[in-house]
Amino acid sequence: MSGVLLLMPGSELPDNHTIFPGFDKVVHVFLFAIMTFLLAQAFKKQYEIKYIRYNNVILSFVICFVYGFVLEVLQFLLFWGRYFEWEDLLANFTGCITGVLIYKIVFFRV
Repeated sequence: MSGVLLLMPGSELPDNHTIFPGFDKVVHVFLFAIMTFLLAQAFKKQYEIKYIRYNNVILSFVICFVYGFVLEVLQFLLFWGRYFEWEDLLANFTGCITGVLIYKIVFFRV
């Protein structure tokens, strides 16, 4: 779902400044935090491949961040009215870190 939202043509997106400036960055952080948290949890619950289970947090962070980077590149390459933004990539990174921190707080009481 996040891929669909993040790859929508720019003309179909609402003007984010009507809510408050930078609202789209908050959305990026929120989406990537949830995605990283849920992926880490899913990896922890699988028992087939021990490497994935025991490295769930690192793997979920890397996968989600690479996913965000690829989406930014695809926005630049494929869609009119959308472009690569370093600020969006930073928001994606921040969301991934936030998801990891929330996961550690919830499951490890750090």
